[in-house]
Amino acid sequence: VAAFLLGLVAGETHDHDHNITRVGCPTDDSIRQECYDAVTPPLPICLGSTAAEWVAKAIDSSTRCCGDDLTECKCPVKEGVMFKEKIGPFCDAVQNYCMPEGSPNLRGGMMK
Repeated sequence: VAAFLLGLVAGETHDHDHNITRVGCPTDDSIRQECYDAVTPPLPICLGSTAAEWVAKAIDSSTRCCGDDLTECKCPVKEGVMFKEKIGPFCDAVQNYCMPEGSPNLRGGMMK
């Protein structure tokens, strides 16, 4: 989660639809653009996993880091201001664009 929340913009370009393209990062046409934009970290971090793996990691971490109870969240900066500013949009994007069809809402808090 920390990599996603850093808000780094190295290697990003924006196309005419305002989608983020992370130049040099792995892509996957089966992943919705909104999901990809929300969960794929910038270069060089993005090279550590495939696009599908980043989505899986985001879904996994969102089950622990989205909501009111962060006791299971493994993010080392979960008490920081930047985390608190960025986790809401991250959780919303994972819930709305990355979760498989028919999945229940993430537990509590911001995902109601």
